[in-house]
Amino acid sequence: MKRTISDDLIPNLKNLSREFINAMKEIMYDKYYPNFYFEFREDKVFTYMEKIIIDFYGEDYYNSDYKMMIDDLKNKNYDNNKPVLIINDYKKFLSLLLLIYKEVVKQFFIKTSYSSCPFPRFEIINYLKNIWFRMTPLDFNDPLIFLKNEYLMLIDQTLSKYNDEQILGKLKSFNDNIITIKNIISHNWDENSKELRIEIFDNDNYDPYYYINLPVVRYGIYSSNDKKICRIGSIQNKEFYKDSLSKYVDKVRYKLNSNIDKEYIEKVEPKNILSLSILIDILNKEGIYDIEIPSMYVLDYEYHRKYYKKLLDKFNEEWPLDNKNYPSKYYDEDKEQLSRVYKKQDLISEIKTERLIKTIERLMIHYNTFKIKSYPNELDNKFHIEFKPFTKDNINNDILKEIYDLVENSYKNKVLHK
Repeated sequence: MKRTISDDLIPNLKNLSREFINAMKEIMYDKYYPNFYFEFREDKVFTYMEKIIIDFYGEDYYNSDYKMMIDDLKNKNYDNNKPVLIINDYKKFLSLLLLIYKEVVKQFFIKTSYSSCPFPRFEIINYLKNIWFRMTPLDFNDPLIFLKNEYLMLIDQTLSKYNDEQILGKLKSFNDNIITIKNIISHNWDENSKELRIEIFDNDNYDPYYYINLPVVRYGIYSSNDKKICRIGSIQNKEFYKDSLSKYVDKVRYKLNSNIDKEYIEKVEPKNILSLSILIDILNKEGIYDIEIPSMYVLDYEYHRKYYKKLLDKFNEEWPLDNKNYPSKYYDEDKEQLSRVYKKQDLISEIKTERLIKTIERLMIHYNTFKIKSYPNELDNKFHIEFKPFTKDNINNDILKEIYDLVENSYKNKVLHK
């Protein structure tokens, strides 16, 4: 059955504008959202937005929350403690969002496994609400550059050769078990639009129940001045251990930490180095030598604080204190979910900023080919590094040399050539 999209969701300027206005209302007022505001520097945008709303909702607009929102935007009625997104050219702003909208629709139909599934409204609403989680402080002052790069990262196909799972080979350090890699589309609330998923399978049981997840590396690749740049947004642990494989993790952790300073052992998980090294080795083969790491996501801390509050309110509603007859399984599951985010916003923020940069610095200890171009807040809000083309002679760790060989051989022997 042909995949479908309703007329009012077809990616065009009118539909995009309407859905963006809907997203704006949630962004500015939803109590569970890390609210921020929009400052439009052209008054004609308000006439345009009012026309979009009236065309869809009719005269009810004048007694609606939308009227209140437009008035707040006109009068710059903001909470001074909240961030403000500056929009100097609303037409260019919406045009870039429309390009992203078209790609979101395209990628939805790629990633969904149901051929008859129509494109849902929440998919674009969520994207228009969540894309801003990736913004650094300077992006709030120049969202056009931010949106342009987001679009370029969305459409980039550099690592599309990994869209179907590829077997890199057998990893000696994991008892000759199989290592696989797959390039997948991230969730719209994640730190980048793509992520590299890496798994190690039991050599005797190559099936979904016998493997280890290495941390996923969320990344995006875009071009600037005819040069490709890789942005690394996060490295997140999604580990699943099978008893028959978990012993190798401790062995690898010990070998990777050998001769490493204490600060990098305490702040950097060795599995993150394994995942990151695979991406770096691939970038080396693809001729991409510039890397940037955002140092501060403006909305991230508040997002996790309010997300915890949302889960807590839901938990208290589902499990009131005056009811003692809880079905233990579901109660325990909800309690466990709540405990994973309970007052964790400081830790999560640290993992995505200081610890991520520490991980990059730790990687540079293992590779002698890196150079720091600038630290966060010297040129912008990102950590910029570059490296020269390297071979395994530039790597000082046997496990990482072995991983290099796997990537090198995959480009020599398989369909992974550029």
